[in-house]
Amino acid sequence: MKVNGSRMAKLINNYNKDQKNKTNKVEPVKKKDQLSLSDEMQHLQNVKEKIDYSPQIRQEKVTKLKREIKQGNYNVNGEEIATDILDKIVDKRV
Repeated sequence: MKVNGSRMAKLINNYNKDQKNKTNKVEPVKKKDQLSLSDEMQHLQNVKEKIDYSPQIRQEKVTKLKREIKQGNYNVNGEEIATDILDKIVDKRV
């Protein structure tokens, strides 16, 4: 391909225009999202984390109850159980 002077000038002009267009375009600054929690919410979040990491089963109590059952010392109070069941039923309805 043979490039003469006028054709070369057009190529250079086009290149320069492209370069100007690229440098004139300013990208808008993108702001980052922010989240600000109140002191109360931060406290609640800390409490939730402590609950999440605490064991679900109180092993000492389970061991004690197993020992009492095995030894025959564990007594169930039927009246207390019935009262607790009825209280829970009433609480759910209210």
